Amino acid sequence: MDRVMKLKAEIEEIRALLNDAAADIGSIQCNLKELMELSLKFEELILEYINEKSR
Repeated sequence: MDRVMKLKAEIEEIRALLNDAAADIGSIQCNLKELMELSLKFEELILEYINEKSR
């Protein structure tokens, strides 16, 4: 259960970062490579969370 809670916290943290990045799209501050890396990490964490939760 601790693993699930840790994954959930990481997902929430990355979700906040992605929301910030989405707000910056179109501005000079937006780094698309970092945004894609965050998006991929987010997807991986969600899949891991689903797997852990279903055990």
